[in-house]
Amino acid sequence: MPTFAESSVPVDTSQGDEQDFKFILKTLSAYEGAEQLYPVVMEVVDRLEPGDKLLNRVSDVLGQSGVVSGEFGFVEAHARRRELIERYRDDPRPRVQAYARDRARDLAQHMAWEQRRAARDVAQRRRDWNEE
Repeated sequence: MPTFAESSVPVDTSQGDEQDFKFILKTLSAYEGAEQLYPVVMEVVDRLEPGDKLLNRVSDVLGQSGVVSGEFGFVEAHARRRELIERYRDDPRPRVQAYARDRARDLAQHMAWEQRRAARDVAQRRRDWNEE
């Protein structure tokens, strides 16, 4: 599969409606949350009203990760996503700022939950296999 950068064409979200945004987000979901998606996705965010249900799809698109490995693979994936979204906290567009702030908070919560889960799983495996 080509990378997003290799296959992308300019995307104009300035005249889009809900159907256009759904199409854009569905298309972008195949690219596993690649860093190159963020500028396009943030254009969509800027066009959506706060609380719009499509913001959940935006989070789904940016949350795609493909394969993760290791006990703490999801923690690392969430940390990388948080790093990418943090760049938009100072964006001049208020809707993008609000989305970035909310998404960063959600990712921090997911990271904490995954960290606890992974640590618990590792500890349980050590007990099961008498490793200390």
